[in-house]
Amino acid sequence: MVVMDKLDDIRMELDVEGPLIKSLPFLNGVINVLLTLSSWLIRGRGRAGVPEQMWLYLLLPCIMLGMVEMARWTIFAEHQELGRLKGLRYGYKGA
Repeated sequence: MVVMDKLDDIRMELDVEGPLIKSLPFLNGVINVLLTLSSWLIRGRGRAGVPEQMWLYLLLPCIMLGMVEMARWTIFAEHQELGRLKGLRYGYKGA
């Protein structure tokens, strides 16, 4: 339980209501949409100086964002479950 208390302390120090934190998911989405469109445009055309498989490299940030979001959802669900289990504890030890 000490680890959870330290995480709560760290979380309280973050400015969760700040404009950057609020707009970051939107900005990540916009950047990934632009990269996906760029990869789609590059894929069909061979250009001088551009490697043939460059479109795959443009999709890597999109894949990473998807993996991070899946991990975030999983951790959030586990955190909710732990909070629910914390409420089931009783205060009488040794009884």
